[in-house]
Amino acid sequence: MQRSRWSHSLTIWTILLGFAVASARPCAADERRFVHPNHATTYIDPVTRSEITVLIDRHLGGTPELTVARLIMPPGVEVPDHVHQSTEIFYILSGELEQTSEGTVKKLTAGMACVVPAHTTTRHKVTSQEPVHALVIWAPGGEERRITADWHKKPPAATD
Repeated sequence: MQRSRWSHSLTIWTILLGFAVASARPCAADERRFVHPNHATTYIDPVTRSEITVLIDRHLGGTPELTVARLIMPPGVEVPDHVHQSTEIFYILSGELEQTSEGTVKKLTAGMACVVPAHTTTRHKVTSQEPVHALVIWAPGGEERRITADWHKKPPAATD
């Protein structure tokens, strides 16, 4: 009987050690949660030369719930009235952007944020002499695929 208790304890410790080792090794899903910019894809608008670099989406970060992207818009770029299927959030890193949403015009500068609810009409205009750099979030994700459908794709720098 002593031996069976010892065997039972050894089996439990072996199972627990197996779980500890398995959880200490990063799995593919965990690795996708930490995104290096070299793994991101950049899309370039052939007309305005605006750039969207997708940082987190269903592939990088592994979530369809939102998309996070870096947006660069050159001076003078105007994006006419349009409607998104997702909520759009802008956080301005630098530059100045005139944001019109449902007829209300606001000037956004570095440090400011703006929420554009899904299914509302919006437009953007870069009013600064330098490009606008912004972080853009769409929730739910996927809006970037519609926006960049006709843009040129610049593949990620890293291939691993």
